[in-house]
Amino acid sequence: MKKVLIVDDEPEVVELISIVLDRDDLQLLEAYDGDDALEIVQAERPDLMITDLMMPGLDGIELCKRVKADPVSRAMMIITMSARRELYTEDCGADEFIRKPFDITDVVARVDRLLAAQTRPT
Repeated sequence: MKKVLIVDDEPEVVELISIVLDRDDLQLLEAYDGDDALEIVQAERPDLMITDLMMPGLDGIELCKRVKADPVSRAMMIITMSARRELYTEDCGADEFIRKPFDITDVVARVDRLLAAQTRPT
């Protein structure tokens, strides 16, 4: 079973994404700030993280950088989200960027694509 961590300081966003990703082949984990997300990454080792960029405390960009700098978690796929157009996250190692407001079917498609790519033999 694949693990997906959803991180956003807006509980409604976490709930929406959790609802549409709720299925038998995924274990969903939730965090509402970057510090809690980092703890979950270290304890649970999710396969994929969807994170907002603008959060109080540890923001999504720094969270992404820390995850990718850690040899244990660097292979984790990351989708970043933001309403701000100028926030793009190539420099932090994210695999995908989604602009808010987002099309929820696009979020599901990206999650499915990244998780499928992870399981392909090399």
